[in-house]
Amino acid sequence: MLALQGNTAPYMLYAYARIQASGSRTGEGAQITNLTMVFMRTIPQGINRKVGSEDLDLASVEIVLDDVSEKSLARHLIRLPRILAELEIELKPHILCDYIFELSQKFNQFYERCSIANADSEELKRSRLVLAQLTARVLKLSLHLLDIKPLERL
Repeated sequence: MLALQGNTAPYMLYAYARIQASGSRTGEGAQITNLTMVFMRTIPQGINRKVGSEDLDLASVEIVLDDVSEKSLARHLIRLPRILAELEIELKPHILCDYIFELSQKFNQFYERCSIANADSEELKRSRLVLAQLTARVLKLSLHLLDIKPLERL
């Protein structure tokens, strides 16, 4: 039997699938065309930086970090380059496993506290959508590095 809780691959796959499902429920997508924001710099070169189908200039989207769970998720996302550098030096895959487990936890806390589809404003909705999709990209990259194929649905 597979455990959907705790530090397990299915738990991390569930977080990725949950993001994919939340993006389809909002009825919105976003193509990130300006990659100068700090969040985009956390995603290494070679990662698909498209987020859906609608054109969205990331520089025009103010990332709103009002809720504690938004701040926690954002702080964790920007740790990715440091984690990858440590992984490269130490050659210990559990470093990446621990990172994505914590990322999955932080995303789930964000998802429970901060509605994307029912955000108070269009600006907040876009901000949360971008934050969720950046999380999905980081999870997808990390899972691929661990040779785990991400699932769009569970």
